[in-house]
Amino acid sequence: MVCPWAVKEGEIEGVVFHPFKRVVGRRARSFQVPWRLGQVLLPLLPKVDVVHFHDIDILPWMTWIALIKPVIYDVHENYPEEMLVREWIPKPTRYLLKFCVRWMQLACAAIIRNVVLVTEAQNEDLFGPTLRKTLVANYAALDLRKQVKSDYMTRPLGIVFIGSQYENNGSGLLIEIADRLRRRLPEAKVYAIDRFASPDYKRTLMADVAHRGLQNTYVLLPRLKPDLIMEYLNRCTIAVAPNLRVPKQVRALPAKLFEYMAAGLPIVTSDLPQAMAIVSGSNAGLLAQPEDPDSFVSAICELAADRVYARELGQNGQRAFVNRYSWESQTDIIQRFYERVLLASGPQRLSPPEYEH
Repeated sequence: MVCPWAVKEGEIEGVVFHPFKRVVGRRARSFQVPWRLGQVLLPLLPKVDVVHFHDIDILPWMTWIALIKPVIYDVHENYPEEMLVREWIPKPTRYLLKFCVRWMQLACAAIIRNVVLVTEAQNEDLFGPTLRKTLVANYAALDLRKQVKSDYMTRPLGIVFIGSQYENNGSGLLIEIADRLRRRLPEAKVYAIDRFASPDYKRTLMADVAHRGLQNTYVLLPRLKPDLIMEYLNRCTIAVAPNLRVPKQVRALPAKLFEYMAAGLPIVTSDLPQAMAIVSGSNAGLLAQPEDPDSFVSAICELAADRVYARELGQNGQRAFVNRYSWESQTDIIQRFYERVLLASGPQRLSPPEYEH
């Protein structure tokens, strides 16, 4: 694992870590990340059978490595659509950048050949006869269930959103929901994570919170490591996913839903295609319209008024998480894909003892 994480170099639980210094500035990423990564990765290439990466910043450099070593491009985001919602990109250039990213990504992927997708919608951007693809959903791990507390029926009313904070993810809509909810359920608390797209957006959002006088209703929680998120979910009784109806969100697989389901929380989510299939298909919550904040408020009030019904929906979601939506259900898929990639690369690129094991 070559990564910019704060870990010591060496083996931890069977994984050998090779950390490099994290790049802080956005403008420096395109140059400093490949340089720092390359210093660590290049000496390792003779020792590995395949290189698996998922950061588009290093896609051009990994394309060169694919000429000498099997490489897998793991596409965790709908990157062309991301260009339309990044706050730091000037609006007049966003569509041009979307076009450039789409075709640059496709050209590089055609050389790399091996691609992991997280949603079927990504097939629209990554296609062609040379590509070897698989779909590995970004679900949550079953271990999360071990941290779930059994005090749901006695918890104070709390609504939680654990997504990243930016406009299209519903952060502004959540403020509007909190404002309207305060009038109907004054005791309710709305919790969100301090994980913003930019400092400017955080200042804008929190200024809106102050202007509306929501300091006692809207509570910003410190950012936690992903494996500790259950500490926050265990405080709450209802989870929300207020994603807006924009192309990026319509095509996305909302990973936070699976953490909500693992926690046994009933969900109120925007009626976007992926969320509808997951939540309605599992009878794990209620749907609302992101164009109508009152639809969220009404759904939340319905669950708040009937804690037994809310718990039933949460338990439905928890069962669906265990049976269909856990990360463990995906491990065989990625294992088989590694085998396909290695076999297609020829026997000279296999390391038999490690591969057979």
